Amino acid sequence: VGFVPQLVAAVWVGYPQGQVSMSAPRTRIPHVLGGTWPAEIWHVFMTNAMRGMPVMNFLRPTTPYVSVAIDVTRGCLPNPYTRPQDVQVVKYIAGTQPTQQCTEPTSPQQVSIPSVVGLTEDRARATLESSGFAVIVEPQDAPGLTAGTVLSQSPAPSSQGYPGDTVIIVVAAGLLGSPSPTPSPTPSPTRSGGG
Repeated sequence: VGFVPQLVAAVWVGYPQGQVSMSAPRTRIPHVLGGTWPAEIWHVFMTNAMRGMPVMNFLRPTTPYVSVAIDVTRGCLPNPYTRPQDVQVVKYIAGTQPTQQCTEPTSPQQVSIPSVVGLTEDRARATLESSGFAVIVEPQDAPGLTAGTVLSQSPAPSSQGYPGDTVIIVVAAGLLGSPSPTPSPTPSPTRSGGG
């Protein structure tokens, strides 16, 4: 199938008596695919059909679009118990978007707590919050580790929790609390005596 603003054409190639393989030795090519004979037929047809017609651009649709957050598992507007990971913003042609709120779920739903160990604090926080969890950060001295890296979490990854529950993440604080290095003294110039 191919088209230009003025014309659409589709090509079907096959045996009318049934599903017969279109491959050698019935054909002179190994396999008939969309880019072989059908594309050649379409090209020849469109070249002749479009002869003398002006080249035109496709018009941009003037219909306004709206973006709506929906429960993608049910196709309706999320309710207070919809799991955060089931909510996505979808673009619709204005007037075709869902307007009814979901009638399910009818109570809070437990969700699996994602693993954030090894992520940066910002990324871990975003991951947990997008699943509906509150986050508490506890810094911990971790010499030799990159500051801001999540070392552990509680509750453990993959355990179940309700949106709104709190997840504590322990984050490497680098060399927190260690004294800063003292600068080495600058040698003073020596004076030479005369005499």
